[in-house]
Amino acid sequence: MLVLAEDDAWFGLVDKPPVATVRERREAVLDDGDERYLDERASLAGTSLQLGSVVDRPLLAGTQPDLYRCFMDRTWRCMSEHGVVGLIHPESHFSEARAGGLRRQTYRRLHRHWQFSINMYLFSEISDKTHFGVSVYGQPREPSFLNASSLFQPSVADRSLDHDGSGPEPGIRDEDDNWDTRPHAGRIVRVDESVLANWAALIDEPGTPAVEARMLRPVDTASQRVLDKIAAAQRFDAVPFQWASGWHESADKAAGFFDARSAIADTVDDVILQGPHFSVANPFARQPNKDARNGRTRRLGSGGVGGAADPADQLPAGQADPGLHRRIPRWDGVPANRFWRLAWRRMADSSTVRILHAALLRQARCTSTVSSR
Repeated sequence: MLVLAEDDAWFGLVDKPPVATVRERREAVLDDGDERYLDERASLAGTSLQLGSVVDRPLLAGTQPDLYRCFMDRTWRCMSEHGVVGLIHPESHFSEARAGGLRRQTYRRLHRHWQFSINMYLFSEISDKTHFGVSVYGQPREPSFLNASSLFQPSVADRSLDHDGSGPEPGIRDEDDNWDTRPHAGRIVRVDESVLANWAALIDEPGTPAVEARMLRPVDTASQRVLDKIAAAQRFDAVPFQWASGWHESADKAAGFFDARSAIADTVDDVILQGPHFSVANPFARQPNKDARNGRTRRLGSGGVGGAADPADQLPAGQADPGLHRRIPRWDGVPANRFWRLAWRRMADSSTVRILHAALLRQARCTSTVSSR
């Protein structure tokens, strides 16, 4: 996009334009010939192939090419026999379903892992929604490392290692509703293969090896004991149910199923419910602002929905397109929106109460929710 902006500034100024419009303007620019665009495409393709090469980086096979993962792999290769490496990096490989092989290698090398959240705005240039990890690696061995999660200040980890374990274990917030920065020995959870096995039993597919488990982030040892109890209980998939992921904001918009525009549809059958609509037990908690142009303005509206005197028949404003109902998935041959359904946001921050945001949708003519983020 930025390469095209050198010839047409529109590409650098517009915010989330319709896919069809982008395609038309791109073709208009390229009709005049632009070798820089072809050079950039070739460079990007070469970089992607090199980063994703299973020959150069067999440990990363099957994962999304990523510079920080490549750097992890390089530091492991350069490590001496008795050396250690400390890295600060993102943590997506701990939760990505396809990264089981990389997690196997990571867990075997980890000595310490501290997961930080920037909720206290310690770094002005980093969003408070950002999470990152400080990891100390050594040579491969049986998994056994110290783990601490939801740390809001760097000193909390060091002080927790020296703590005598007295007093109640801290949580996310303290009694005054401030971010809890109290050090405590209970913040440090020792993770071995048995803990990994419980994590896998709790959130991964049956049969997942313990060393490939997706990482959970217990705040303290009491939280881990709760996770152990839940892992031993019956899995949710043992209960018969049907589900649908709804619309995918990027892929389905690119396919031309709908555009990014807000409106109140004629019927609820033609409107897409989105994550910001939902709060606890309320499917219409928030309204997009009129003529919203981006994600922030689409989420600023509040309260009330319009369109009918009876609250049960009111319609939410959102991305609306006639004919959406024709593409609704079917359960046992019946459109999914003919059933009572439990709806929640696809992505939820497990460190906050937002993971509990869910709403019951009654049996009605209503489209699925967008699994946007």
